[in-house]
Amino acid sequence: MRSGWSKGELARQVNRRARQMGALHISTDTSRVRRWLDGEQPREPIPRILSELFSERFGTVVAIEQLG
Repeated sequence: MRSGWSKGELARQVNRRARQMGALHISTDTSRVRRWLDGEQPREPIPRILSELFSERFGTVVAIEQLG
């Protein structure tokens, strides 16, 4: 499943959503996104944020379990 976002854009989207949620301690960058793509499991609330972002992007529910 491809979002069409670059690693940098995904990092910006995650940071923006985290700020909206009040999770001001979240600071994602392209290196972190690359690690996720390489199999690193992010800590909460990142999986929830990714699920929400991808669900909105694709117009269908993307469950946390589908993220890999």
